[in-house]
Amino acid sequence: MKSYSISIPHFYCLEYKENNCKLILDIDFRDPIIYLDISQIKNWEPPNDAKR
Repeated sequence: MKSYSISIPHFYCLEYKENNCKLILDIDFRDPIIYLDISQIKNWEPPNDAKR
């Protein structure tokens, strides 16, 4: 089973962790409206960036 978590470590980013892979989205949570878009997803953080 996959395990995942979503956290907001700073007001300017969102972290998504799935198993042992981490993805960081640059989002400013101080904005009055926040848009999530698939174009914000670039790649997994190293060393998992080549896996997906």
